[in-house]
Amino acid sequence: MLNIMQKHINKLSLTILTMLGIVKLSSKGQLVIPENIRSELGLVEGSTCILRTVDNKIILEKTDDVERKIAFLEQQKERLGWSKLMEKSLKKVWDNEEDENEWKKYL
Repeated sequence: MLNIMQKHINKLSLTILTMLGIVKLSSKGQLVIPENIRSELGLVEGSTCILRTVDNKIILEKTDDVERKIAFLEQQKERLGWSKLMEKSLKKVWDNEEDENEWKKYL
């Protein structure tokens, strides 16, 4: 009888196996991204990518994905800035003794 682990393929293992490729660096420093990985990521001729290193690893990301991440972070940064500005400008309205005394009646 087959072990349940042998009978069923673990989704993570399958993903790792389909995304695994061994590449060789050419004399010009070029790598060929295996077809299955290009297909999985939607990379076609002319696609632009960003290459960076993290913890002694090479990370290759599609430019569109990076641009979306940057735009999201910029939006978050802008929202934080507006929140701080709003808090600062409304501090006088929020922090006043008359309102505090009124609230104390109900709390």
